Amino acid sequence: KLLTFGGESQTLSKDYVLKLYEIKKNISSKSGIYPKFLISSNQELNAFATWQNGQPVTIFTLGLLNRIGDDSDALAAVVSHEFSHLTLRHAQSQETANTIIDLLSGLALIAIDSSYGGSARNPYRGLYKAGISTASNLAASSYSRGDELAADAQGVKYMIAAGYSPDGAVRLQENIIPSS
Repeated sequence: KLLTFGGESQTLSKDYVLKLYEIKKNISSKSGIYPKFLISSNQELNAFATWQNGQPVTIFTLGLLNRIGDDSDALAAVVSHEFSHLTLRHAQSQETANTIIDLLSGLALIAIDSSYGGSARNPYRGLYKAGISTASNLAASSYSRGDELAADAQGVKYMIAAGYSPDGAVRLQENIIPSS
């Protein structure tokens, strides 16, 4: 039984929990990773993969699980996608990329300020700062889109190896959580 943010509770059936456990076990055996598997009561359509104290952790929102329902292949698609983020070490590489982007952004602003004789003399500092910030955000977001595509591709490999149909990944993208 899960308590939602509105104070309502929702019970996941024993059969559903066993199905999730079976999918987790099957995908783990093919991916070689055995993360904690948490369910959030959040109603958004989302899932996360991260490392906490050296241990892999996946979190699936109740909103996403409700939307997927009993479609085992679609459940396997989302589980294998999140496991792929872990095996591909996306959390660590994203942190490194963001650190480099932030460092380069800071250096660019310092160089621009220097060309005016210092930040106090740069009449366009706010404009430059906004432009650099926008460029940094675009660079970081394009990097994460690449991670998502890599996790999709690796996830399909894991799910097929575990005996699930790749049609579940197609249904997940086209019908369950259509992307823009």
